[in-house]
Amino acid sequence: SETILMTDHVLQVPWLRKAWHIAPTQPPLEVCMSDRFLEEIKKAYDENVNRKLSKTERAYLLTSLLLNPEAALLNYFTTRAEKDWPFPKYMGACGRVIFVENGGKLLGSVFDSPWEERANIALQLLDMIDKFRNSDPKWVFIFFDFRYDNFAVNSYGRLNLIDFDDLMLIDRETDVGEEKTDPCNMDCLKAFFAEVEEERGNDFCPEIPQYSQMMYAIACVRILSYLPEHLSQPNWGEPVPRTHREPEDVVKPPGLLWGPPEHEGKVLGELLRGCVEEKVAGGRLEAVEELKALLRRNRKRDI
Repeated sequence: SETILMTDHVLQVPWLRKAWHIAPTQPPLEVCMSDRFLEEIKKAYDENVNRKLSKTERAYLLTSLLLNPEAALLNYFTTRAEKDWPFPKYMGACGRVIFVENGGKLLGSVFDSPWEERANIALQLLDMIDKFRNSDPKWVFIFFDFRYDNFAVNSYGRLNLIDFDDLMLIDRETDVGEEKTDPCNMDCLKAFFAEVEEERGNDFCPEIPQYSQMMYAIACVRILSYLPEHLSQPNWGEPVPRTHREPEDVVKPPGLLWGPPEHEGKVLGELLRGCVEEKVAGGRLEAVEELKALLRRNRKRDI
């Protein structure tokens, strides 16, 4: 009989969802997998570009999807996608091990760099979120796990995302909802994820982009901010309990934007607060745009 890895019916979303449900937890990428994205991923594994996967190519693809789906995502977005994404380039895989280009040194390595260099990297982080939310007409990227060890800075000063375990991809053709018009902060996001945990389905996927601007809030409080009220909350921004929570007594790094120029300090503090806590509808996005303008006029451009 035909080996299951070689058959076409297993490379369909319903079968894959059943296979993923065997695992005790479902990583975000699999939860919202769409038929259209699966067809796009197949292109990345069509090595001879004949628009038909051989048995070997199907086996490689299925193995990646079942054992390390983030590798399949990285393969597509760094080798076949039309846009340039802030990810290290995929080089190949063997089982759960993937080979990628050197993403650089972990983000924490730049804490002692001049403020102008750190401002440039902070601007790249906010631009990355812009790109996740708005850049691609097909997909919306959702990523809430903003931690220093999930990002790296390469030798050219470019910021890369290097950990894709919590990256979620939403197909815009799945009737993605509009942005929330009322102010939404962490309590709002936690309430949504509590509903998701209860349902354990994928019907919520179109609703997730409504909360995409919370990526700015989490990035600001957990990576960019140096304000005492943010430094005291190492696990702020985790809508559901995680296995790798930081102990509450761990000393949080000083924040990427610590030690700003004296003439920008007061304004910068207010913009970081506005990024984290929205008081009026549209207030967060306005604060982020002003924050990016401040960073642009103070950044070092030649790193």
